[in-house]
Amino acid sequence: MKKMIGLAALVLVIAACSSGGGQLTVEGYAKWCGEVWERDGEANPEATSGQAAELFAEMVSDLRSVTPPSELEDYHKSGIRMVEAMEALAKSQPSDEQFNPWLLIALLPLGEEHDAALEALDPEVRAQLVATGCADEEEED
Repeated sequence: MKKMIGLAALVLVIAACSSGGGQLTVEGYAKWCGEVWERDGEANPEATSGQAAELFAEMVSDLRSVTPPSELEDYHKSGIRMVEAMEALAKSQPSDEQFNPWLLIALLPLGEEHDAALEALDPEVRAQLVATGCADEEEED
């Protein structure tokens, strides 16, 4: 569960500061993502479902405004799918009640998809994401 919350937070952070514009390089994407993670790594635990839904909708828009390099396209698209699912989940709850992060457990398959997209990256590309704090290395069980 900790990993899923971390993954959700990462997606939130990536989306929160989209700079928009043209296609980023791998280095530019990793740097952008890492800076966003460092600056905005904390989620608001007091958010209502309505506030969460609004944030997730903004995040989808922000993620769609960034053009990742071709090497990161699948990774980026899986992040978009996850945030869209998070938005739908938040919208399915009473908007004035506190958003329950335990609901995110329903999105574990999307988290696994995102992890698989990360794992499928060229090791050098993945290493750049890890080095900037944009992604965590998988822990061996």
